[in-house]
Amino acid sequence: MDNEDDIIYPPPIPRIYRDHRKFVYQLTVSKTLTHPDKTKEGEKHWCVVQYRNISPPQPMHSWNFETKEDAEQFMKENGFVTTEKQN
Repeated sequence: MDNEDDIIYPPPIPRIYRDHRKFVYQLTVSKTLTHPDKTKEGEKHWCVVQYRNISPPQPMHSWNFETKEDAEQFMKENGFVTTEKQN
């Protein structure tokens, strides 16, 4: 990733293996929407997003963190692997 603060969507899911029973995890940056009509962007924060391994990727869950290190630790503690290490 050239700029770690860039939001990447959809995640780069490998095309070799797609199984709706499996999940892909992505460590990325997301923005909070603060305005009621969701037009005003808020703060950026690190996020771990869980996608169902289908095309197009379907987001299932997300967890927000203050730092990249906290997000990486969460992934490590839960045995989540990034898309680079899958398939």
